[in-house]
Amino acid sequence: MVTLRLAAALFLLWTSPALAGTVSGKLAPGTAKLPKSASTGRAQVLALNIDTMAYGAAAPVARNGKYSLSNLPAGKWALRTSVVALGRPFAAFTSAAIVTKPGQRRSVPLTLKRSKKPRKKKKVRRPHTANINPKDGQAYAGEAIAIEPFLVVGGDASLAGIGKGMGVMQGTELLTKPLCAYTIVEWSRRAEIEREIALSQTEYIDPATKIEEGHLIDPEIIVKGRVEDRPGTPGRVAMIAWLVDAKTGARLSGDVSSVMLDDAVFANVRRLGQLIMRDLICARAKKPAPVTTTPAAPAPPPPSPPVPAAATNVYTGTFSGEAYSEAAFVRQTWNGTIRLDAAQDSAPPVPPPNGAPAGSYRTFTATSGSVDVTIEGRFPGNCALDGTGHIDLIPGFINQLIVQLDVPNPAYVLAFTGLPTDVVQVTRSGGPGCSGTSPFPVFSPWASTGMLAHTAPSFALSDFQAVLTPEAPFDYDYTTRWSLSPG
Repeated sequence: MVTLRLAAALFLLWTSPALAGTVSGKLAPGTAKLPKSASTGRAQVLALNIDTMAYGAAAPVARNGKYSLSNLPAGKWALRTSVVALGRPFAAFTSAAIVTKPGQRRSVPLTLKRSKKPRKKKKVRRPHTANINPKDGQAYAGEAIAIEPFLVVGGDASLAGIGKGMGVMQGTELLTKPLCAYTIVEWSRRAEIEREIALSQTEYIDPATKIEEGHLIDPEIIVKGRVEDRPGTPGRVAMIAWLVDAKTGARLSGDVSSVMLDDAVFANVRRLGQLIMRDLICARAKKPAPVTTTPAAPAPPPPSPPVPAAATNVYTGTFSGEAYSEAAFVRQTWNGTIRLDAAQDSAPPVPPPNGAPAGSYRTFTATSGSVDVTIEGRFPGNCALDGTGHIDLIPGFINQLIVQLDVPNPAYVLAFTGLPTDVVQVTRSGGPGCSGTSPFPVFSPWASTGMLAHTAPSFALSDFQAVLTPEAPFDYDYTTRWSLSPG
C-alpha cells in the first residue's frame, strides 16, 4: 500500500452529485495541536484522490475537532490534514487512506500525527504539458491556477507560519462556493507528487494500489502575494495578492488587498480569498472570448512591431470609481477626465517605484482635469443624504503618472487624488426635520494602482484596482478604473 507524504497536491473543482457521499469524523491532536480559537489559527481536512492526484473535497475543522467532507465522489482517497497557527510552524499530515462507494456516508476519526519519516528528496524535472488529461483527453474546469506561499514582511514570530500556510488556506477558500469554473493545482511541492507516482510504477508496489500516470496538470496562472505587518495603534496586518503567468512570470492583474487589525488574521485570510476569487480569477473568466474569423485567403504575416523608443510626452484620458462605507452607510461614485504632461525623466540607477523592474522612467503631472462626484447616504432611522459636485483637479505632482521607457510592455504607477478639504453639498430628506443642505466630505483617491506597479501591453494604459479596507467607522472599500491614451 502506498503512503502519500504530500502537504498538498491538486484541487479539482468537479464533483458528481449522483455519486457523491459524505465522510465525517473528529480530528484528534498528536504531533500537532488544534488551534484554541479562530483568532489564533485554523485547521482543514482535504481528500486527495490516490489515482489522479486531484482533491475532491475540502472542509475546515471546527474548534471541537469535528469535520465533514460533503459531495465526495466514489474512489480511493488519502485524507490530508493541515494546521496554520500564529507563532507555530505550518504542519501537514496524511491522516488516513480510505475507499468510498457511491452515495456512501461514513465516519473516519483522524489524528494530527506524522506516521512515517519522509524519504530523501530527489529533484525531478518534467516538461510542461497541456492542461488536459493526456490519458483520456478530458479538459479540466476553467484555467489551472497555483498558489505560492506568501512572502511575510515585518512582524514578529507569530506571523512566520502564515505565509507558508496561505497556499492551503486560500485553496480551501477557493474550493468553498466557487463563483466560476477553475482548477487549483499544487506547484510548490509538485516534485514530491511526481516521485510518489514514479515509485508506484516499480515492481515493489502492488499493481492494485499504484497511482495512474498522466493526470497531473501544469498551472497556467500563479497567485502570488505578501503578508505585511503594519505597525501602529492599533496594529494592522495587510494581505496582498496578484496573478502572474506561470510560464513567463509576466504580471496578469492588478493587486487586491485586505487590511484588518492584527487580532483578526484568519478573518483577513477569508476576505482576501473572496477578493482573489471575485476580482482576479473570476474577472478573467467572465471576459468575453475573442471573435475569430477565417479569411478567404491567407495573408502574409505583418512585420514585427519595433520596440518603442520612448513613451509619449502627453497622456489624456478618463478615470472613474466607486466607494462604500458599511459603517457610515454612504456610497460615493465619480467620473473624471485628466491631461498629464511630461515633467521629468529618471535614469536606471534611480530605484523604480512600487516594485517595478529597474529601468528608465518618465514622470507625468496633471495640467488640467476635473471630476464629477455623487454622494448617497442612507442612514437607518435618520435623514437620507443626496448630492452631486464638480471638483477641479490640482495641477502638479499631487496627481501624477510614472511610466517605464524603452520597453514594449511598460510598468507604471499612477495616483490621482483630491484635497482633504474637498466637499459636496448634500440635501437632507426622508423624515421630520430632514431638510436643508450641508457640506459633506469627499473620499478622494480618484485613481490608484495601489501598492504594486501595474504592467501594460503597450503605452495605452487601461486597468482597475480594488482595495478592501478594515471594517471601521467611515472607512471605505473602493475600486478605481482608468483609461489613458498617449499623445
